[in-house]
Amino acid sequence: MYTIFIISIALVILLVINLHIKIKSRKNNYNKIKMIEWMKMSVEERKLFVREDMDKAMKRKKDLLKNIRKEYKRIEDSKR
Repeated sequence: MYTIFIISIALVILLVINLHIKIKSRKNNYNKIKMIEWMKMSVEERKLFVREDMDKAMKRKKDLLKNIRKEYKRIEDSKR
């Protein structure tokens, strides 16, 4: 009886860990392109893809800086 309970608990834990790993790997592969797809693209398509990726990254960085400045200003104003 106890062995079945322990085995079932172990299986549930393994399934949860497996699910967590799958979700994490999906997040990491969100905006990535596979090597075969990259090689099938023309030079212009590659340049366009890289440019769009750089623009998205720059926008994220600018938004982050804007939020940091707002937070810093809010903290400075609250000290006064």
